[in-house]
Amino acid sequence: MKKLLRRINLIVAFASLLSLGLVSGVAHAAGTATYSLVQNGNSVSVYEDSASQAVNTVDAELAYGGSQPVSVSTAGSPFTNCTSSTSSSVVCFIPNTSVTGSQLVATLNFDAGASTQVNLSQSSMIVSQTPTADIWDHASGSGSFSFAAAPAPAPVHRAAPVATTPAPAPTPAPTPAVKADTTKKTPAKSVTVASAATKKTSYTADYIALVVFIVAAVAFEARRRMAMSGKEAALANSYKLSSAKKKSSATKSKAKKTRATAASKKASTSKAASNKKTSKK
Repeated sequence: MKKLLRRINLIVAFASLLSLGLVSGVAHAAGTATYSLVQNGNSVSVYEDSASQAVNTVDAELAYGGSQPVSVSTAGSPFTNCTSSTSSSVVCFIPNTSVTGSQLVATLNFDAGASTQVNLSQSSMIVSQTPTADIWDHASGSGSFSFAAAPAPAPVHRAAPVATTPAPAPTPAPTPAVKADTTKKTPAKSVTVASAATKKTSYTADYIALVVFIVAAVAFEARRRMAMSGKEAALANSYKLSSAKKKSSATKSKAKKTRATAASKKASTSKAASNKKTSKK
């Protein structure tokens, strides 16, 4: 089934060439073109060599007797149009042109430390442009390869520390003595202290004077309030007495008026009764 799919891919490639009018069929016969495998580090490059014959299509069917490649690359190959580029099948062609001589087909990349046998199966081809035919010799293109493991990192050798005698510390230069100028500094200091003491005394006197003033003001206000309270009490008592007298006088006047009214009514009643008696006689 896998070979059938590869053949189908090759037929598609040939159909593309056929649509351009470049080939009309492929004849299968032993030719002179060869495949070669060249190792470079952990890679194996597949080359085709058609000498002076112009070719435009390659079909490299690969089999392995060991490790498989981890990747396949067709970078750098003139066969730029590929229908398959896997580790088992590389089918590529060149549209509208052809090449001669030795040409890169693909590069197989392996893991370090791996080993393998690479073989091209008999279904592989190298197709010439005119006439369209398979010109591979069907004998070349096999080889055994071993890939070196990555070298272990070299141990780092560190030099033993060299004992050194520390250099003696430099002796500090003596600081020249500076003679104090007591003649100028002492009086200035005394004046400063005296000035501070004078200011402090002045602040104390001002504070005491302020406190005395506040106390006197508070005492004066208290006496004023007491005096005002006495006057207000006297006025209130006077007002109460006057009101009481007026009320008593009014009461007496009212009582007197009431008695007079009662006497007047009694007199009127007696007079009416007398007049009534006189009238009856």
